Amino acid sequence: MSRTLSLLALLALLACACTPSLPFSDASIVVAQGNQLLLHHPDGRIDKNEWPQAIAALDPEHVRAAPEGLYICTRELFVDQEGFFVPRPGAAIPHSPTGDPSYTPLRDGLFTYHFRG
Repeated sequence: MSRTLSLLALLALLACACTPSLPFSDASIVVAQGNQLLLHHPDGRIDKNEWPQAIAALDPEHVRAAPEGLYICTRELFVDQEGFFVPRPGAAIPHSPTGDPSYTPLRDGLFTYHFRG
C-alpha cells in the first residue's frame, strides 16, 4: 500500500513539474507573434517552418489555430495535452482552472491550457 502511495505522490509531483512556464518578459512577445499567426491561419495545424522565433523557442510538439485562438502544445500524451494558449482578440475564454479544457491566465494575455481528453 505504501508503495502505491509513493508512486502516486511521485506521479503527482511529475505532473506539477510539467506545467508550462515562461519568463515574464517573453509572454508579450509570444502573444504578439501568436496574434500574427492567427491572422494568417484561421484554422488547423501550422507547419513548423512557419513558427515565429518566440513560439519555436517554446519547443512545442505542434501549434494549431482554432476559432477561439492559438494552441501551442508543449506536452501531449495520448489524449492529455497541455501548453500555451493565445486567445483571438475578442474571444471569450473561460478562466477556469478546473474545466476540460482548462485555461489558466499566465500573464500579458497568455494562458496555459490543459485538455484531459
